This record gives sequence, structure tokens and C-alpha cells, in this order.
Amino acid sequence: MQAAAANVDEKQFTRVAVIIDSMTKKERANSAIINGSRRKRIAQGAGVQVSEVNNVLKQHAQMSKMFKTMGSGGSKMQQRLISQMGGGQRFGR
Repeated sequence: MQAAAANVDEKQFTRVAVIIDSMTKKERANSAIINGSRRKRIAQGAGVQVSEVNNVLKQHAQMSKMFKTMGSGGSKMQQRLISQMGGGQRFGR
């Protein structure tokens, strides 16, 4: 974890924060409403390329999906791991 933390680019955090700050409250609450013209406006407001806005939105979608999987469907992954480790039986039984 410490090695990963050492590789974090602070400029990237700042860039993402500026992109998010360029969004309206509605856009922050519901990224699905962000169409091409909104992406262009956000990019202009943040002083970045539209592709960078697209990357931030893509990362957000991936993380959102991952957290949903961990929250509800994560139990499926846990069940799969448990079954692979011996069907959920405790060690020593």
C-alpha cells in the first residue's frame, strides 16, 4: 500500500477536482445526464481536453460499479471464495 501511495500523482487529484468543480450539482448527482455538449462545457471550464473529462467519467462509472458489486453482489464473490476454500466449513471441523 505504501508503494502505491508513493506513486500517486497529486496533479492528477487536482485535475480531477477541477473537472468535478466544473460540473453542475445535477451533473455531480447524476453523471448519466452528461452528454457531449456538457462534456465540452465541463472541459472548457476545467481547462482540460474533453478526453480527460471522458476518462474521469469512465473511472467514476467503473468505481461505482465496483462499489455496487461489493455492497450487494460482493456477497456472491465472498460465497465463491468461501466455497473454493472448502464449502464454508470452519477449519478443524
